Amino acid sequence: MAINGQTGIIECEDYRSIRVLSSFTKLQIPGLSWIILAEIDKREAMIPVDRLRITILIFTVLTSIAFFVLTFLFARHITRPISKLTRAAISVGAGNLDSKVKIDNNDEIGELAESFNFMTDKLKMQNEQLLTERASRISSVIDGQEMERHHLSREMHDGVGQALSAIRLRLELASRSDAEKTGVIVSHTKTLVDQTIEDVRAICRSLTPPALKEFGPITSIRRLAEDVSQHAGLRLNFVVTGNLLNPGIKSGTYLFRIAQEAINNVVKHAKAQTLSINITLDEKNIGFACKDDGQGFDILTTPSGNGILNMKERAQLIDGFFSLTSVPGEGTLIIVKIPFTNDGTD
Repeated sequence: MAINGQTGIIECEDYRSIRVLSSFTKLQIPGLSWIILAEIDKREAMIPVDRLRITILIFTVLTSIAFFVLTFLFARHITRPISKLTRAAISVGAGNLDSKVKIDNNDEIGELAESFNFMTDKLKMQNEQLLTERASRISSVIDGQEMERHHLSREMHDGVGQALSAIRLRLELASRSDAEKTGVIVSHTKTLVDQTIEDVRAICRSLTPPALKEFGPITSIRRLAEDVSQHAGLRLNFVVTGNLLNPGIKSGTYLFRIAQEAINNVVKHAKAQTLSINITLDEKNIGFACKDDGQGFDILTTPSGNGILNMKERAQLIDGFFSLTSVPGEGTLIIVKIPFTNDGTD
């Protein structure tokens, strides 16, 4: 090939039958027809290449191992705080509001941990407030029941009890008297019995007014306000606006009890001259507003009594709205709004 003027490099077998790399070309010397040929064993020539290949392979393997280790450590660095957050969230969901996440990262994970801890603190505070409010509500309900019992006991003792004692004494006196005096005593005793019966009926009406079920809460509230205003010497302004719809037994009873408590508070504590009651009705709600021109009080410094708590509790139990505003020397305003249905059911 070189004699024919070709130049190149080929792999072939030499005279020893060993694979070699052979490089050849024809010398360009005038007057001479010489060629130059250089050969090297292929195995000897490929030693640096094989070493380089092995080196590259080892470097690739080591680099891959280092990459996977660093990736694992980095992923673990990221997932560890997330796992902590997950376990803490599960613990909070189970009711343990003291769960906190300690993460010192200054990245988004750290901000998320701070937000989570802030959330658990808020939940714990709200839970404590709910427990306190629940205990207060239970206490107010129990206190209200006790007050009703004491009131009923006092009414029975002072009114009915004394009347029955008087009847008993008159009957004993009649048993020891002659016929003429007995007739007079019996006549007086009948009058006392009739008065006692009326007192019992009045107590029963105050406990469960029959007009509440028969005529509805608006008429019952009107009668209550008129009776109380007459006995307490108050000027009464009673206004009803809207369609006279039936709010239902439960809503009507709750509204009447709230109105009863509000009116009694005006008589007991307000020292007012005028009592104004406004009732508004629409298709969904019945509103009640009770305002007096009495002495009022400071809401921030004066603790709420059982009456106010009972009114608020009754309104909230049926998803109603309750508001109390009072200014010293200017009176008190109570606003209640209770939902009801058109067909009168709750």
